[in-house]
Amino acid sequence: MHLSLSDAAADPGLLTQAISLPNGSQAALRPLVAGDEKALACFYRLLGPRTRQLYDVGDDSAASLAAERCAAIARYDKFRLVLQSSEGEIVGLFELSLDLVPLDVERFAAYGLPLRPGSDVRYGLCLADSHQGRGHASAAQPFVNEAARAFGAQRVILLGGVHETNAHAIRFYEHSGFVAAGHFTNRDGVRCIDMILVLGVRSHL
Repeated sequence: MHLSLSDAAADPGLLTQAISLPNGSQAALRPLVAGDEKALACFYRLLGPRTRQLYDVGDDSAASLAAERCAAIARYDKFRLVLQSSEGEIVGLFELSLDLVPLDVERFAAYGLPLRPGSDVRYGLCLADSHQGRGHASAAQPFVNEAARAFGAQRVILLGGVHETNAHAIRFYEHSGFVAAGHFTNRDGVRCIDMILVLGVRSHL
């Protein structure tokens, strides 16, 4: 039997995992909770300009965005995990969207990969600048995959794809088992790559 968003909100411990980071420090990957609002706002506020641009975080939107995310727990289709350092800071945000959107459905159908509501989910992540390129997302990814499975997911696609010029992110996703499904231009005129992960399978769709 699969978890529901209400299940995860009622008992965050069901999807909480201690993680050993590559630098030897410890962290916790756990569901976002209502009490995280101030810490999440601080996380958003400290993102650098490039990261803000990629994840659409405006200079003045940190507090309102954090409030919105915390108020949305178990209310819509989103499930969010935070990576919390041993010092108690939020240093990463991992988002699963359990519903599909028409544009994604259309694009993947054109690639010959029809999406399946209920078993395909969308995924995006954002790391604090000081934690990027240090293997922290790679350490968390297997447990994000387990969370997706707990909700009944069989495949994962990227929220909005990944920019073709973001070589570091593309390498990370490829290392995590994602494969390119196709290319498209987003609403901002940026060329992106749609990628898909079959949970438990790394080499093919």
